Amino acid sequence: MRPSLGRDPWQDRFSAPTIDTLLEQINPQLRPLFDAAREGLAALPDAGERLGWHGLPWRWSLTYETPGADSPAAFLVPRPARPSIAVPFEIESIRELPLRRVSKAVRDVMAHAANVGGVIWPEWDLVSANQVNEVLTLTRKRLELTKAATGAA
Repeated sequence: MRPSLGRDPWQDRFSAPTIDTLLEQINPQLRPLFDAAREGLAALPDAGERLGWHGLPWRWSLTYETPGADSPAAFLVPRPARPSIAVPFEIESIRELPLRRVSKAVRDVMAHAANVGGVIWPEWDLVSANQVNEVLTLTRKRLELTKAATGAA
């Protein structure tokens, strides 16, 4: 491995960190929220967690992938000062989501998310346990809709 040149492990593209090393860097006040999001994503049916380099701005992040899916179910970004979660949603599936049951803050992030090729990419900084639960609920619903649309069991 190359020397890190003084960069923190999350930013150093040329030196693959361990998940534990990244977790140690997260703001201790936000770490319980990150852990809750990680546990919730790991509990998704058939989801596999993988650490990988995702370029700017997510750098070393965790992806949660399910078999047969075109894109990951979610990305969990262990940014030291403000960890976040990103969940891609097909534009067509948005009206099927239980958006009236989530907070305005969660809806606002979705409303202002980048649209790339018919997929919106909302990213939420982890700020509260309720917000993490709402995003996990939307992620589970997204997977249910994807399975129903593809006829997967």
